[in-house]
Amino acid sequence: MRLLLTILVAAAPLHAQSLVEWSVRQDGGLSLSDYAHSLAIAADGSVLMAGRGFNQTSGSPPPPPTSDALLTKLGADGVVQWSRRFNGPLSGDERLERVVVADDGSIWSGGYAGGYTAGAYQITSLLLRHDPAGNLISSRGFGDATGPNNIRSLAVAPDGAVHGCGHDGASGGDAVVWRFDANGDTAWMARIPEVFPGAYDTAYELAFGPAGEVYACGLVGTVPGGTSQDSSAFVARIDAGVVSWMRVVAGAPGATSVFYSLATNAQGAVCSVGTIFTSTSAQDGAALIHDANGNLLVRSDFSSAQADYARAVAVDPWGRFFVGADGYFGATGRDFALELLATSGPAWRVVVDGGGGGDDSLRRVCVLTTGDLVVAGSGPSTAGAGNDALLFGFDAGGATRWTRKIATSGSEQVFGLAAGPSGTLVVGGWVDTQGVSNSNDQWSAKLARTARAFCTGEVAASCPCGNGSTPGLQAGCANSLGSGGRLVDLGSSSLALDTLALRGTGMPNSSSLYFQGVGAGSGAPFGDGLRCATGATIRLATRVNSSGASTYPSAGEQAISVRGAVATPGVRSYQVWYRNSAAYCTPSTFNLSNGLLVLWTP
Repeated sequence: MRLLLTILVAAAPLHAQSLVEWSVRQDGGLSLSDYAHSLAIAADGSVLMAGRGFNQTSGSPPPPPTSDALLTKLGADGVVQWSRRFNGPLSGDERLERVVVADDGSIWSGGYAGGYTAGAYQITSLLLRHDPAGNLISSRGFGDATGPNNIRSLAVAPDGAVHGCGHDGASGGDAVVWRFDANGDTAWMARIPEVFPGAYDTAYELAFGPAGEVYACGLVGTVPGGTSQDSSAFVARIDAGVVSWMRVVAGAPGATSVFYSLATNAQGAVCSVGTIFTSTSAQDGAALIHDANGNLLVRSDFSSAQADYARAVAVDPWGRFFVGADGYFGATGRDFALELLATSGPAWRVVVDGGGGGDDSLRRVCVLTTGDLVVAGSGPSTAGAGNDALLFGFDAGGATRWTRKIATSGSEQVFGLAAGPSGTLVVGGWVDTQGVSNSNDQWSAKLARTARAFCTGEVAASCPCGNGSTPGLQAGCANSLGSGGRLVDLGSSSLALDTLALRGTGMPNSSSLYFQGVGAGSGAPFGDGLRCATGATIRLATRVNSSGASTYPSAGEQAISVRGAVATPGVRSYQVWYRNSAAYCTPSTFNLSNGLLVLWTP
C-alpha cells in the first residue's frame, strides 16, 4: 500500500523569499466594477489582463450600466501601455474569460457578448484578436442565436494554432472544442456527446497531448432545460475535430459535479481535477489520471467533513502532475492543499494555512522555469476586513519555500497566475475599494524570487562521471548515497532585516563547508561535483551533517550578510563543499551542492 504523506503547515513569515516588483490596479475608465479573469505573459515580459469593465453609457435594454469586454496590457515594468474596451454589436453584457499570446505575438481573447434583438436576449461567443500595439485585428461573434454561447478557455497548440473550448448551441448549449485558423475563423468544431439531450453542457479547460490531440474537461448535464444543477464531470479526447473517447464521472443526482481544469504530459497521460458530489450536500475534490486511450490509471480524493474542491493542476517538464485544492483540511476554515499525483498514486500532499483563522480559496497552480511550484488564491486580510492575494511557493518535494500575502488599498480576489522567465510570475484578478459599492479595478502584481538554484547536476553529462541527480530537485551532482547535495534558502535576504539561512540536504553525515562567491559559473568539474560559486570567496562556516543535512547560521551566529561582508544590495552566490569518502565516481573524496544565487535587497 502506498503511503500518502500529508503535512499541515502554518503560514511562515509573509515577507520572506519573494519580492513584489510592482502592483498595479487599472480602472476601466468609468469608476465602476472592472475585473481581470485571466492573465498572460508575452515574450517581451509584458502582461495581459482580460476581463470586463462596466459601461455607464451603453445598454438598451437593459439600461446602463452594462459590461464591456476589457483588455489591458502592462509593460514588464508594470506601466499600463494600453487598455481596450469592446462593446458588442447588441450593446449588452460582454466579458472576456481567457487571453493567450500566439506565436506571432498577436493577442487572442475569448468570452461572450450579449444583448437584445427582436425582444429576446442573445449571448454569442466572442473572439477578439489584437496586435501587440493594441490595434483590433478582428472580432468575431458566433453560436446558435437562441442558445447561451461562451468561450471559456483558449490555448495555443504546439503547431501554433489557437484552440478554444466552452459551450455552443440551443437548449442549454453543448460542450464544444474549436480550432481557429489564422484569421480567427473556425477550422473545425467538435461537440462533446450529450448525456441528456437538451441539458446544459460546457467545457472549462483544454490541453494538448504529445501527438497533437486535444483534451477537454468540464460538465455534462443530466436534466433538461439549460440548468447546471444536475451534472457529471467529463474528460474527452479529440483528434482532428473528432471525439475519440469521453469519460464521465457521475456524482450524486441533484448536484453539480464538474472538472474545472486538466493537464497533459509527454507520456500521453491526462490529469483532470474538480469536485464530485457524494450526496446533494457533500462533495469531495477529485483528481483523476487517464492514459491516452481513456483508461483510468489513478484517482485521488480530497475529503473532509465539509465541501472540498480540486481546482487546478499543473505539469512539470518531467511529466509530474501537481494538483491544487482547497477544503476544510485543518483546524480553522478552508486551507490550500498541494499534491504530487503520479500514475501509481499520490506521492505526497501538503496542506498550508494562510493564517487569520478564515477561509483560503485556491485558484491557480503553476510551475516556474526554476522548477519551483506556486499556488495562488485569496485569504483573509491581515488588516482585518476583506481578502489579500495569497501565494505559496514549493519545491518539487513538497517543501514550502516561501509565502506571500499581497495587500493593496482594497480587497483582492485572484483569478489569474502566469509564469515568466527566470522564475518571475504575475498574479492578478481584481481589487475593490472597500466601503464603495461596485468599485472594483483590474489588478495584477509581479513577483520575483530573491534566490534561485543554478549550476545543478540534473544534466548527467555535465557531471564528472555522468553522475546526474534527480531531475526537478535542482540538486548538485549525485554522491555515493544516490542523491545530490541540495542547497536552498530560508528566511529573508534583506540587509535591513537579515534572516537568511542556507540549508543543505542530501549529503553524507560528514563535514561540509558553506561558502560565498561573487560570480556564478556554469560548473567546472571539481571532485565528484561542479564548482559553481566563483570569484572572490568567503568561508562562512563548517558543519557536521546530521541525517544528511545542516544549516548556517545557527542561533547566536553572525548573520550571513555580516559574515559575508555584504554591505550593499546586490547578488552573491553560495554553495556547499562536503566530504564524500566512499569509493565513488572520481578518486576524489568530496562533492558539492548546486549553486544558489541570492539577491540582497536594502
